[in-house]
Amino acid sequence: LSWDLDILTLNSTELMQTAAAIFRQSHVLQTFGIGAETLAHFLAAIGTRYHANPYHNFNHGVHVLLSSWLLARDEIAASMKAEQAAEQ
Repeated sequence: LSWDLDILTLNSTELMQTAAAIFRQSHVLQTFGIGAETLAHFLAAIGTRYHANPYHNFNHGVHVLLSSWLLARDEIAASMKAEQAAEQ
């Protein structure tokens, strides 16, 4: 997952896969003992509850999730790098 991903080009299956990948990479599933099937049902339930409109839809939700994850991941990586440099 990267900032280069054009989320607007993804279909609903690809959006689900992207959201699932974020949860896997963030270790949320492992930390809380959530299985892949449970996650798939959760994401499907969220996806079906969005109203059909041009902006606040499932695509937008996954876009926000992806952006939030990338910002957090990049900030954590930068903080760890700075900590390691300070220790040397």
